Amino acid sequence: MKKMERGGLSKFLLSSLLLLIVASCSVKEESKKEEEESKGLVSPAPFFSADSCYFYIQQQLSFGPRVPNTPPHDSCGDFLIAHMKNVAHNVRVQKAQVNAYDGKKLNIRNIIGEFFPDKQIRILLCAHWDTRHVADSDTSGKDKPIPGASDGASGVAVLMEIARQMKIVPPPVGVDIILFDAEDYGNPGESLY
Repeated sequence: MKKMERGGLSKFLLSSLLLLIVASCSVKEESKKEEEESKGLVSPAPFFSADSCYFYIQQQLSFGPRVPNTPPHDSCGDFLIAHMKNVAHNVRVQKAQVNAYDGKKLNIRNIIGEFFPDKQIRILLCAHWDTRHVADSDTSGKDKPIPGASDGASGVAVLMEIARQMKIVPPPVGVDIILFDAEDYGNPGESLY
């Protein structure tokens, strides 16, 4: 992996870990801790495996660019659904056909993993799993799709590892993970910023 992608992944991993730690065991005062323990809101922080995370990135990249309406996209989507079914309490797949800026009809799937659905207090974690259909910001190959290691696969890999760890060490809150599709299929050259 390129140095820049590893750095971006490291920052994202750190941010995600901090979010999970804050959600699961942020206690400042002893009395508050006792109160939360009595309500079942304190649990140990799980181990986070960077090796597993890199493996999940590698798995996604092995399918090829995950552009909607392509075999790599379909195969990766099936892989992500299978992973979520292995670790989540409930998995929903939102299938849809959407219109792209270029008139193409895109067959998409948002993948939703629901963890501890009986818990009232919940947090939401999201990433997108598709990749850009053109490398319009590249200096060469602007008309080719991108592999999407840092934009797409890294965020999904972090959530896959968090999901795996939640099966081992249940958090004190409910968690919903959404892997969005078709996030990267925008008009080349247009910016929302």
